[in-house]
Formats: sequence, structure tokens, C-alpha cells
Amino acid sequence: MNSPMGPEDRQHLLAVHGALEEIWTVASATTSPWHREGLESNLVIARHGCQVPDDRRDLRQDAPAAEFTNVVTGEKVLVYSFERWNGGPDKDGRGTYRILRIDPSGNQFPQSPVDYGLAENADRFGGGWSPPAPGDHSVFEALVEAIQTKLGIVPDALDATPASELREVRRRRSLPDPRRP
Repeated sequence: MNSPMGPEDRQHLLAVHGALEEIWTVASATTSPWHREGLESNLVIARHGCQVPDDRRDLRQDAPAAEFTNVVTGEKVLVYSFERWNGGPDKDGRGTYRILRIDPSGNQFPQSPVDYGLAENADRFGGGWSPPAPGDHSVFEALVEAIQTKLGIVPDALDATPASELREVRRRRSLPDPRRP
């Protein structure tokens, strides 16, 4: 038997609807077709056959690196360096990160920080540049954040901080979502 909704029923329905809205917002903000794997540059270079310049072959390429993979399309975006934290073969204090986009067919396209909304030299690290650039970890993190922002990649839950998750939830709430019921 159907009965008309009373004020308590309406309040309960609104509370349920609000809870579902919040769950949907958080769930949609923390899911993405992109997966990030944190690695060292030497592994990224080896996995993808990146051509190491002759003067860099004897260096330990142990700077932080990232490999973003779109699990739906197979596209990849790599961030890596041929230099260590202290620079090139002469420990000149100058290093550079590379950004490489790989399409689903395996074609490789070198990218610039400008492609991700950063300054042209935002891929440089170390005190050997004039003017000196930030350290390798700071530059790496800035590049990763710019890539995630440009491609709409949500940070993995393990890498995200509560503050970054909240920022992402708020950002996602402000965008229309065609999948949203």
C-alpha cells in the first residue's frame, strides 16, 4: 500500500540523496584510467629503449622517474633523466628531465614542459645552470603534477595526501561529468 511521504520521509530521502552525491563525487575523483608507477630513470630507459646519449652511458641513471599508463588506450607518458642529481658526466650540477609520450601503437613523441603548461626550462635541475635550477626531486614533482593536471590523471591513493585528495574532489565537483546520474 502506498502512502504519501511525510516530512520525516522527505528529510530521510534528502539525506540519502546527499550521501549518494558525496560518495559519487569522491569515487569519481579517485578513479582514473591512468595508473602511475614510480621508478628510477634507468628502468624507464631500459623498458622503452630510450636512446642514451654517448656521454651519459656510463652514468648511473638513478634519478626518480614515472611511467603513466592509460589502461584503456595503452598510451604512456614517461618522465625520466639521463643524469643523476649532481648532473652530467663531469658532475657539472646540470641535469634535465625528459618527457616522452608513447601512443598506443608504440610511436614515441618527445614532449616539452610547455606542453604541460610549464616554462620552457622547467625540466632543468641543479645548481650548475645560470641561474641555478631547483633540485631534481622538486623539478620531478613539478613535472609529474603538471602532467597529472593536463591529462586529468588522479593521483594514486597511496601517493595522494588528504589535502591533494580534497583539492581533487573540489576540482572534480566544479566540472560537469557526463557519466553522472
